This record gives sequence, C-alpha cells and structure tokens, in this order.
Amino acid sequence: MIEVGLNYPYKRLPNDVVDARLQGIADLKPAGRFIMHVGSNLRRKNREGALRIFAKCAVALDAQMVFVVRG
Repeated sequence: MIEVGLNYPYKRLPNDVVDARLQGIADLKPAGRFIMHVGSNLRRKNREGALRIFAKCAVALDAQMVFVVRG
C-alpha cells in the first residue's frame, strides 16, 4: 500500500494567497505557466530526464521549469 504524501487535509488556496506565496520566489513569473519537479537531486528522481523532456517541449509550452526541494 502506498500512503498519501500529505499529512493534512488538502484544500485549494484562494488565488490571492497563491499569488502572494509565489511572489517571493526569485526569477519565477507568477502570472506565467511552470512545470514543477518535486524532489531532491538524487539519481532516482531523474532530474536529468525531466530537463531533457522539458527542453523538447519548452517552446511549445511557453513555461518555466521549477525544481522544488524540501527546505
């Protein structure tokens, strides 16, 4: 059995709260689209593969690639 990764009830945040949280991230265009890769730089997380796929789709997607690590 695979447990859910969230340990609290999920709820959608209001847009103004989301915008305020994203505002503090350097180089992120909050109004734009982004693809998010969550995880460490461990080989099993396949960050290189995510980058290769993103590079092939980046122009068509008109998006940024964002890497998220637990801080």
